[in-house]
Formats: sequence, C-alpha cells, structure tokens
Amino acid sequence: MDNKTVYRANRVYNSATVPFNGGFAEVFRVDDDCKVPNLRVGLSDDGVNWKINDYKIKFENETDAEISKFGYDPRVCYMEGKYYVSVGEKG
Repeated sequence: MDNKTVYRANRVYNSATVPFNGGFAEVFRVDDDCKVPNLRVGLSDDGVNWKINDYKIKFENETDAEISKFGYDPRVCYMEGKYYVSVGEKG
C-alpha cells in the first residue's frame, strides 16, 4: 500500500491490528496532505491487502459527546464485547 491508495494521505503508519469477523481490523495513523495526523480504520481479509476508510475515527466519551483529537500510537483492546482504542496525544 502506498499513500496514493489512501484518500488525502501524506503518510500511513500501522500499529494496532486485531482479529475481526474472520479477517483483521486495524487502526492506522494517517497523516493527511497537510501533515495533520488522524486515525482511520482499515479492514483486511488476509492481513496484507487493506481497505482504509476515507474518514477519521469519531471518538466519543461516556456521554456520547464527540471528542476531537489527534492520534498517535493507537492501540486496540477487546473487552466485554466491545473494541476500545487508546491513543497517545501530541505533546
């Protein structure tokens, strides 16, 4: 995969892969064409060929209010029937 296959991507980094529905899901850090980092979900049947969403992940807090943040170094954890994404913040 290169940056031409991901919408508005300057750079793409992978770091959080989990088994998902018989294939794989991954949270990718995608630096857009203005070099602003955001996190996007990608899906793959084989763990090699990925389809990465054109839109960033919408984070929500416990009251379902959207949280806007840049994402660095994402991690994914599956607990009690849900997937949770944790991220480091630019700082």
